[in-house]
Amino acid sequence: MLRSRRYVPWLLSGVLTACVSIREPSPDLARAQLDLPERFAAADAAGPAHEPVQNDWVATFADPMLGRLVDEAIAHNPDLRQAAAAQAEARARVQSASSSLWPQIDATDTTRRARPLFLIPGRFAAASQYYVNVQASWELDLWGRVRSAAAAAEASAEAQRLDLAAARQSLAAAVADAWFLALQAQATLAIDRELFEAESRTADVTADKVAAGAGTQLEAELAGANVSLAQAALTADEAAIQDLTRALEVLLGRYPAAELALAAELPAFPGAVGAGVPAELLERRPDLVAADRRVAAAFHLAESARAARLPRITLNGSLGSVLQPVKTIWSFGAGITAPLWTGGRLDADVEIADQQQQQAMAAWQATALDAFREVESALANEGWLAARERELDVAVGRLRNASRVGEDRYNASILSIVDLVTIRRQDFQSRRELLQVETQRLRQRVALHLALGGSFDAAAALDEHGADVAAASTSSSTERSTDD
Repeated sequence: MLRSRRYVPWLLSGVLTACVSIREPSPDLARAQLDLPERFAAADAAGPAHEPVQNDWVATFADPMLGRLVDEAIAHNPDLRQAAAAQAEARARVQSASSSLWPQIDATDTTRRARPLFLIPGRFAAASQYYVNVQASWELDLWGRVRSAAAAAEASAEAQRLDLAAARQSLAAAVADAWFLALQAQATLAIDRELFEAESRTADVTADKVAAGAGTQLEAELAGANVSLAQAALTADEAAIQDLTRALEVLLGRYPAAELALAAELPAFPGAVGAGVPAELLERRPDLVAADRRVAAAFHLAESARAARLPRITLNGSLGSVLQPVKTIWSFGAGITAPLWTGGRLDADVEIADQQQQQAMAAWQATALDAFREVESALANEGWLAARERELDVAVGRLRNASRVGEDRYNASILSIVDLVTIRRQDFQSRRELLQVETQRLRQRVALHLALGGSFDAAAALDEHGADVAAASTSSSTERSTDD
């Protein structure tokens, strides 16, 4: 007992020293490399420069079907469930990395039966002994090696949670994008069906002219060919609709049977949006914050690697008992392990960790620059596409009238069929181009919301509850919508 008292002051000193705080990375460790402007250069194209970024952007399209499809994808998409499982794995790794901060206790139970090699009758019979032994060890984390490793695991887990939030954002955007493309294909089918009807009318008129001797066989052949071309376009449209519908169904977690009902037309383009300021983007976009957390994780791993070069102090204790006969044996001690020669391994580990930190910082900068490019491009494209839509809308109106007049003049044998075909081709091509621009504007608006980091629902994109919805959906009994 007297001997054990010698350790008390030393142990108390060690425990108190182990409470020294570990270093934390500077908040500006990565972002100090960027020189950000006060506003987005192309912000005026979409709306007021400093208006806050809004959440619940799916609702701005005023398309209830789109909202239901996004909800279904969040609940059933397998890629999102995989991301949720990866987040749960990261949280478990935090627990594993933090476990070394606490004493490690093991228990063993041993039974041994022994007897002498040569038995003497009446003496030295075989006997059994039962051992119970409890061992405990605890490393005093004097230099923060274990705590830094645990902090790195915590930062990595937070990055994984943010990756899940980013995956939810991307999935919602992908569903909206696929939905708009499918609606575009459906609307294209309507345009091409109208073209087929027009070509069929012209073919009938041409046949009547030939029968009456007022037309030529060349006109009949050209009119018939145009009907066949229009029919081929309808076939291609139907195939495109099925392909796009299957792609959307896969995003929803459904079997790709091309059975999803589509709306008849595209939704109206929503109003202007706020873009915020560039500095806010670094705190709002999940992928940027996740990259920042990976910089912090690399910093802590570098600190842990440096601490690994210093001595480790471990407390060890055991309590054992021999149950037959009853006897208790205990021991207590401390050990110091100091690396004397490792062939440069520990220094190399530090260099590896430092370079991994540099890689993480460079990856963050690359992600940030790409995010700013996405925002600027999306904002600028809003203006360009809006101007092009206005110009095409005027052209479509005029060409519709020209096509109508041209058909009347051909029917009256005033205009040649070649001239009618030329006018009609321009008419329907301009309609397809206008539809394409209208779709592109909707898709570009989705890309803008995704680039700005606004959430697709009422919750913020970085909200932990919102990010955990996907994880909860793996065990939920959410029913699919029957309104499809």
